[in-house]
Amino acid sequence: MRGSARIATYLGRVMMALGFLLMLVAWDGAAEFDRVPGQFPYLLSGAIPGLALIVVGAGLEYVQTTRELTAVRARQMAELDAGLERLVRFVRDGGGFAARAPWRSRP
Repeated sequence: MRGSARIATYLGRVMMALGFLLMLVAWDGAAEFDRVPGQFPYLLSGAIPGLALIVVGAGLEYVQTTRELTAVRARQMAELDAGLERLVRFVRDGGGFAARAPWRSRP
């Protein structure tokens, strides 16, 4: 994994952790009030931004993982293509055997 890819992966994980922490703090603050109007400031200042951080962090992690898997698949396909090209050349050249008519017997 390259440096920028590693940074993006860690950044996504940190964003998700901060989002969960922010939601936990908002939940703890809202739990002090038994009326909904008193809970709204915690919802607006903690829970919604926390959820946004979680979604953005998870999206960043998903995109980075997809890029990584696509790069691996591209390398595998290149190896498969090279192997098929070698196989086609081998068969086209007679399979490594001298060309002879099948009805002729060996001397």
